[in-house]
Amino acid sequence: MRDHKGAPFSPTLLFTSSISNIICSVIFGKTFEYSDSKFQKLLATINRAFELTGAGGPLVFLPLAQKLTCLPSYRELQRCIGDILDFVREEIEAHRSTLDVDDPRDLIDHYLIAEQHRNLDEKQNDISSHINADNMVITIFEIFIGGTETTANSLRWAVLYLMEYPEVQTKIQQEIDRVVGRNRFPRLADRPNMPFIEATIMELQRIMPVSPLPLARYTSSDTEIQGYSIPKDTIVLANLMSVCKDESLWEKPDVFDPGRFIKDGKMFQPDDFLIFGAGRRVCLGEGLARMELFISLSNLLHQFTFKKPEETTILSFKATEALTRAPLFEYETRVILRD
Repeated sequence: MRDHKGAPFSPTLLFTSSISNIICSVIFGKTFEYSDSKFQKLLATINRAFELTGAGGPLVFLPLAQKLTCLPSYRELQRCIGDILDFVREEIEAHRSTLDVDDPRDLIDHYLIAEQHRNLDEKQNDISSHINADNMVITIFEIFIGGTETTANSLRWAVLYLMEYPEVQTKIQQEIDRVVGRNRFPRLADRPNMPFIEATIMELQRIMPVSPLPLARYTSSDTEIQGYSIPKDTIVLANLMSVCKDESLWEKPDVFDPGRFIKDGKMFQPDDFLIFGAGRRVCLGEGLARMELFISLSNLLHQFTFKKPEETTILSFKATEALTRAPLFEYETRVILRD
């Protein structure tokens, strides 16, 4: 970002690459150079897969979708998923050939070790029975794609809103300078003392949820909710957008106001903030996503001020209607170095 020297640029590639590399370090035990053509092709494939899942909206969850396999978009989606799965399989096989059970490097190594223990254990229980090669591929695949697109898009929305609301950006920077100072970078231990940036992140997630229709669920038994009968094995989608914009829950829900999550000078999370879902099936990546967003945004605003390009007068907040919501139009920003 410094290299642009105040000239306009798109932050999308930087955000996607940096967030993906965090996931890569956890599951693959390594990171990739941003210039790595294979890495960038993979990220482009992930992005395209998410775009394609939005083509049919909720229809993709219905049994009818199984009869639409002849559509070009469906075949392209299958190719995208196949390419990502091939990448994951290659990484797993490379790990298998270099595995040291006494020194696991990452999630793949831990899964491989668990797989070995399962094969040696004659008394398998219900949990260990799911530890196998096929489930390992799918688990790594889901963590990889799920942990990249959502958080990277959250950062893209953050910069867009902070350019539009410079007073919020200034208030965050004042909090950072008061708690952290200028001689070191923000770290996770600072988080409890920085309620306003936490509140801003929550408001960003509320006003522009990146996953308004989380992954589908099945009812495990016949259920009745508020007079509605839902049979067993029904596909259920939670409409988180309706919760985020409900006027009975939020005062002026279409207004960007981080102050709604501040009470008596402290950040608080109301029960109605369900951006990661609720119950036992809440998003497994919630903890990691919250840490990533705090560390990324606090460090960026410690170093830079984000401004609109001089020729830009109106910013667009229109979103793609895919599995995740990203800015519909690619935007540019300018970064001004802070003293």
